[in-house]
Amino acid sequence: MITANTLGSAFEQAFQMLKEAGVGEARLDARLLVAHATENETATIFGFPERPIENQQVLLLEASLQRRIAREPMAYILKTREFWSLPFIVSSDTLVPRPDSETLIEAVLEHIPETRRNLSILDLGTGSGCLLLSLLSKFSNAIGIGVDASEAALDIAKQNAAALGLEERATFVVSDWTEKVEDQFDIVIANPPYIPSSDIPNLEADVAQYEPLSALDGGANGLNSYRKILRQLPKVLTDDASIFLESGAGQASAVSEMVREIGFQHIETKKDLAGIERCVIGKLRILPII
Repeated sequence: MITANTLGSAFEQAFQMLKEAGVGEARLDARLLVAHATENETATIFGFPERPIENQQVLLLEASLQRRIAREPMAYILKTREFWSLPFIVSSDTLVPRPDSETLIEAVLEHIPETRRNLSILDLGTGSGCLLLSLLSKFSNAIGIGVDASEAALDIAKQNAAALGLEERATFVVSDWTEKVEDQFDIVIANPPYIPSSDIPNLEADVAQYEPLSALDGGANGLNSYRKILRQLPKVLTDDASIFLESGAGQASAVSEMVREIGFQHIETKKDLAGIERCVIGKLRILPII
């Protein structure tokens, strides 16, 4: 129970509670939760520890701490997560955006450095919209569609598009991958479920117990969603399209071969900061009929 009456004492008590519960980044989480409960900047917690904390703020902090002790992700408690230096609203209906996925944004920018090009972008399994909206923030003349099977997830994506001022260039469609998509696109980007079903119970509790299973479970070997996406993909591609697919550890080779089998050429991979081949890149080239 929190008995604090100042920011500093609230932080110390929150830190001890999280530390004793075995929460990994107890100090950082405590600082963020106190700032959230008291509507302060995180720097204020250490800069002005003598500032008073109100009873209602204590109650909110206690509730947030219990959620974190139960291993609910910080992003769901704070209702926001930064991705590509942009703030994204998140909920339990969406995956928590992760730095690993920024590898896809980097890969697109490396392959298409002309950020004023007129491009059409399709984001499959858009969730919070972080991939599509991050790209639209960089490509000022691009338009895009985010697809997801979850209406609740798309509600979050629409909120993010509005908050970032991108709602006029972003459209969101409820669809099982490309089934209800009729247009063709220059860029297709996707972070599909790729965790093997048997590995789900062994994930960190933050993930296994709270993040949407449908966005995690990739079937027996983690490749089910890739097979379905790639079977549907040719009908939504322009002649000069490129695809950027996130893959799990050890999956890039298998995903690359699947991409090659449907006619893509110039296939390569890009590693994330941990050295894992995280992004499979395919360039489609239509050969002339002789």
